[in-house]
Amino acid sequence: MSILNTVQPDIVHLFGSEWCGIRLLKYCKFPIVLHLQGIVSIYNYSFLPNGTNLWNLYLNSLKVPIKTIKRISFPFLYKNFLYIAKRELEILPLLKYAFGRTDWDKESIKLIAPNCKYFYINEILREPFYIAKKWNNPVNNKITILSTISDSSYKGLDVIFKTINVLKKLSKQKIEWRIGGISDKSESVKLYKKLHKHKECVKFLGILSAQDIIKELQNATLYLHPSHIENSANSICEAQYIGTPTIATNVGGTSSILSNDAGILVSPNDPYEIVSAILKIWNDKDFALKLSRNEILTAEKRHDKIIIKKQTINAYKTIINEVINHNNQQK
Repeated sequence: MSILNTVQPDIVHLFGSEWCGIRLLKYCKFPIVLHLQGIVSIYNYSFLPNGTNLWNLYLNSLKVPIKTIKRISFPFLYKNFLYIAKRELEILPLLKYAFGRTDWDKESIKLIAPNCKYFYINEILREPFYIAKKWNNPVNNKITILSTISDSSYKGLDVIFKTINVLKKLSKQKIEWRIGGISDKSESVKLYKKLHKHKECVKFLGILSAQDIIKELQNATLYLHPSHIENSANSICEAQYIGTPTIATNVGGTSSILSNDAGILVSPNDPYEIVSAILKIWNDKDFALKLSRNEILTAEKRHDKIIIKKQTINAYKTIINEVINHNNQQK
């Protein structure tokens, strides 16, 4: 508040509702717009996927003593989620302006903050993706799947393991599932280890740079996003921009991201449906190329930097003018 009172901004732009900055909605006299990322009060219901409970989390935390000592293992994150969800539901009803990108975040924020004005504004991707070569149906002797997820219980590593088990059961085709964002020593790997029956099929890549992700996308058969809850995952958008055929679980705002046949939506709890989509891309090269073209057209339009810049500035002007007019009426 001291900084804001010194700067006297025309508008305050908050990124995400999951941090303590949303408390400014209670005290700030300047207009505030919230850039929606995830909504924790809704994400909270997907923190524990099917077959997982708090007891599992606590037992699993014993396998990651350093994270437990630092109070950042899953049980502590779950407790923090509950706290953040409570704070969101207390403060977000005060929100008057929001930027978002999906039908899910629009409907969700209108439900929590009925008087909020919603602006549809997309996000600019990291610069290397704008100049990278597109996917061109690389020739492989095996199905190569890329997923980039974080080390969280709800990001779908269990879905990956279940899908591999079904794929190995129903198909003799060789597969390699390359997973960026986590290592083989991560907490989520330990949590779902009992599902991990085909270790030879999986390679954990750890944290990847933008250039590394681009290279992986260019060489993959397909990209698969397995999350149990999501709004507008940047990793999906990046895969679409490169044109890598994309499969994603139909949760949260993902259906908006995969509109216009720019990817295949599947249920997160149905590995058979996921396997069917994987094999369709692998067996039907014409379909894979069509999917790739649809993704590129959709993503290039959605992430046009000039359009996003204009949309953002126009939204700022609309909010500022609305506040000025309201203040003048109050005088």
